Amino acid sequence: MTSQNPEIDILASQLLETLPNVMTHLLRAVPASSGGTGVTSSQLTVLGYLLTHDECTMQELASGLGVTSATMTAAVKLLVKNGLVARKHDDEDWRTVRITLDDAGRAAHDRFMRTRIDTLATVLQTLPAEHRALLLVCLPALRALAQHVAALPVQRRKRGERA
Repeated sequence: MTSQNPEIDILASQLLETLPNVMTHLLRAVPASSGGTGVTSSQLTVLGYLLTHDECTMQELASGLGVTSATMTAAVKLLVKNGLVARKHDDEDWRTVRITLDDAGRAAHDRFMRTRIDTLATVLQTLPAEHRALLLVCLPALRALAQHVAALPVQRRKRGERA
């Protein structure tokens, strides 16, 4: 499906090629285990989600990250065991489990992000000033794009189906 506008199609194609490329190489340069966090990429994703969403039920967490409840339960179990998140029962409905970020989880996430920011900042310094200025000007548009993409309906894959 095309947009009926060749310029929009080219922009979409270029963004789909460029943005993941930046993140892939950044993730390789700064793996989750860097910065002394001792956690995996998926665990850092959970910590980051909790950082921005405060307290979540297991279902909210799974849904927000686009994974099954079983997958989220396994991840949270490890994070609880490592003292990075806390699990507590809801005051009104004891069957509901709420997950919150512990201070150690916040610190692990902060250490990792500091390492990633430092790495990206070093790379940005190697770019010409005009490229850095253009990136800065583009940030509001990229943030708006991210919000619109985040609002897209989640399409679940069927068991055994590949992405």
